[in-house]
Amino acid sequence: MLRQLATLSCKLWLVLIVVSASADGAWAESLYSIADLGTLSGFTASYAYGINDAGQVVGYVQTSSGASQAFLYSSNSMTGLGTLPNNGPSSYAYGINNSGQIVGSSGANYAVQPQQAFLYANGSMTPLPLPPGTLTGTSSVATGINSSGQAVGYLAFKTGVTDAFLYAGGIMKDLGTLGGTAAVANGINNSGQIAGTYSGQANQAFLDTNGSVSSLGGSNSSATGINNRGEVVGYYTTSSDYFHAFLYDGTKTSDLGTLGGTDSNYFADGINDSGQVVGYSTIGSTSEAFLYTDDTMMNLNSLIPTGLGWNLEVAAAINKNGQIVGWGFNANGQEHGFLLTPSASVVPEPSALVSLLGLGIAGMIGLWRRKRRAA
Repeated sequence: MLRQLATLSCKLWLVLIVVSASADGAWAESLYSIADLGTLSGFTASYAYGINDAGQVVGYVQTSSGASQAFLYSSNSMTGLGTLPNNGPSSYAYGINNSGQIVGSSGANYAVQPQQAFLYANGSMTPLPLPPGTLTGTSSVATGINSSGQAVGYLAFKTGVTDAFLYAGGIMKDLGTLGGTAAVANGINNSGQIAGTYSGQANQAFLDTNGSVSSLGGSNSSATGINNRGEVVGYYTTSSDYFHAFLYDGTKTSDLGTLGGTDSNYFADGINDSGQVVGYSTIGSTSEAFLYTDDTMMNLNSLIPTGLGWNLEVAAAINKNGQIVGWGFNANGQEHGFLLTPSASVVPEPSALVSLLGLGIAGMIGLWRRKRRAA
């Protein structure tokens, strides 16, 4: 009897291993539900860039001619945020915090009219004042905001140089080029740590902690996102001259690997406080969104229900609940923003399997649930 139970146990564990390793299998198809964010009237495309823990999404919609407007998607409805007065026909939203404060930029393009960073709160869009003494014609773009309302981004001067900035307490501080010839701040966490990129002979990812700037290493690297644990994501150039996504965990920088093959580029865009990373890969003109979790990179197109006709191109951000935003092409061939929400399924729980085998119950393989990393 013991030998039979042991044999059964081994067989079931083999099944478990095979199923768990098959991220492209049928069980994975229901890991996420997907919502098409649509567009606003008069616009043809939408792009989602940020999400807060309440599931509110920001980004921008665009016409076929390139005119854009920032949006907020909340409670299954999209609202246009308008533009700053006398500041061009377009606006773009890139970040939102848990208080619903939104940052981005408003304007046309740099060749026509300077962009101006904005803060949108309580139904009103206001410009972020430039640092004292800033030359007329300087553009500013806000890329991220934390729970305290501190925002980061960059200043673009007519000379072609860009400086990182920090906005706090109603004042914008020019952080300069951080030792390079240009710098961009791409994210800020609730502790005020800033991640971004400075350039010299090549780009270099950095982490700024209370004014102390550290290089994160890597050849021609850029930092694109940071979480509240101080973990940073971005991308760097490999020895084979391809871009690969990286994760900096506070002590070391690790390559996130690939979806298979050696001739693709990988870019990490966002990370949540559980260490889940999202981004995209490219090969030629083809782009595919990915999720990196539990040391494994997965194609997000394999984690949504089949038959919907979606091609998820870019995953831009992920919140603490595992909701993911980005953009791709829907079944009608429209390039739209999307919101993925985790569904309750489908990975077997090993501890339940072992305990029930110990009781001699063969029916335990009906106990399945999705394994998730604890927040």
